[in-house]
Amino acid sequence: MAERLYRYAAIAALGLWIGGMTFYALVVVPTGTRLFGSVEQGLLTEQVTRQLNWIGVASLLILLPAARQSRLLAASWLVLAASLAALFWLHPRISAFIDHTGRAVPDYAGFYQWHRAYLIGTAIQWLAGLAQLWGLVAAAKERTPGD
Repeated sequence: MAERLYRYAAIAALGLWIGGMTFYALVVVPTGTRLFGSVEQGLLTEQVTRQLNWIGVASLLILLPAARQSRLLAASWLVLAASLAALFWLHPRISAFIDHTGRAVPDYAGFYQWHRAYLIGTAIQWLAGLAQLWGLVAAAKERTPGD
């Protein structure tokens, strides 16, 4: 029963983190950009990604025990952790390009260079999250007799 509860918590944490990131990227960003413009949406994204990154920290703590169950879970956990560390490092560098009082990005070329790195890190994190989910489901399947 404890293992089943843990698996539930691990999948729920991963769902909140990676699912939240997916929903935000696919639905909220395009909708916000269309309604408010790219700079205003960017100001919102700056705040939301900070929160998603902290959700990632909590999720990694929950997912850590599962990392011992297989090489896939261990490898994907390490990629998740490394990409999250990179995103935490990149976040203030991107924010430095934003003029918050004027609600503008004066040096868009410089901003976009760092932002592109952030998007790549997020894509790597998203793929590692899918691998983590696959590993969690596979590990559960191996431990569940009769399925």
